[in-house]
Amino acid sequence: MGNLGKLGPALQDLEEARASFTSLRKTDAPEQSLPIPSLTCTEKMGEAALHAGDSKRASEYFHQVLGVVEPEFAKHNPDASVPYLAADSYSGLGDLELSEARQSRGDTAKQRAAWAQAKIWYLKSLEVWRRVEHPLPVAPSGFDAGDPAKVAKKLQLCEAALARSGPTQKRPKMAESGVYHE
Repeated sequence: MGNLGKLGPALQDLEEARASFTSLRKTDAPEQSLPIPSLTCTEKMGEAALHAGDSKRASEYFHQVLGVVEPEFAKHNPDASVPYLAADSYSGLGDLELSEARQSRGDTAKQRAAWAQAKIWYLKSLEVWRRVEHPLPVAPSGFDAGDPAKVAKKLQLCEAALARSGPTQKRPKMAESGVYHE
């Protein structure tokens, strides 16, 4: 993935690889329950789009992967690649929100909401990583995998930012008389 800094070529390379894996799956292993190589390409396409600043496209790719692997992950013995795909997709969504929080400095409510959503995604990623007995830097699919320690540090960053921003604003309550009060 030497084209990571150039979104177009990187996505084209990954799209071609995904198409090849999809074609091979149809002819070689139609009984395989999950298209792991294709899903891995889709997750890496999300990473490429994330690094290129295309948050909409990155989010779409991560959600595509999660739409397939989340139900599989709920099973007792999912394919060994499933946790890696889920954890990396959740972490990627957290990175998108982290970026949004950093770009929303003038809008405190928007920034706080992005920090909170990033925290949720990182917690989901770590929840998945906890189910992997010995996480490796390379997923069973052969691609680079995320690092649970880095996800934990990003989670701490979100928690610290949320603590600095103070408690959420309470909405005034309306009394029976129709008058608002604290």
